[in-house]
Amino acid sequence: MGSYLSRARTSHCLSGHLRAGDNIYLRPDGKGGDCRQCRAERSRRWIENPQNRQRRNKTRQNWYVSNPKKVFDSAQRSRWKRHYGITPEQYQVLLTQQRGICGMCGKTDGRYWLSVDHDHDTGRVRGLLCRRCNIALGYIQKYSELAQIYLTGDR
Repeated sequence: MGSYLSRARTSHCLSGHLRAGDNIYLRPDGKGGDCRQCRAERSRRWIENPQNRQRRNKTRQNWYVSNPKKVFDSAQRSRWKRHYGITPEQYQVLLTQQRGICGMCGKTDGRYWLSVDHDHDTGRVRGLLCRRCNIALGYIQKYSELAQIYLTGDR
């Protein structure tokens, strides 16, 4: 226990890396004091061991299987941020404004989240649509000129 405290008071780790500010890794219990480079190297060496890798993969697999809703929700939140630039709170505001229903047909499918509808040219979010309306709108936008040509007979 004393080794943690004595290392935490020094300005460099045992490998000679500077330990200051954001370069110090502390465990959740507040102990540690390793520099981030040494911590990353130790983690890399640990995962190179095939038994450790198998143990980690099995633990992750068990967690994914026992927490499917958390896995889906986390992936969904990441997708909203990455693709549309909105947070879960902003999604909830849109959902509340639309009273939890599709902005186009006024229905909802309880099995799925409402899809984020956005302008592909500007990236601006327009609202939330059910899966069917989102797919239909995509086809309408993509093929509207062809459909107009077909319907008017100007082939």
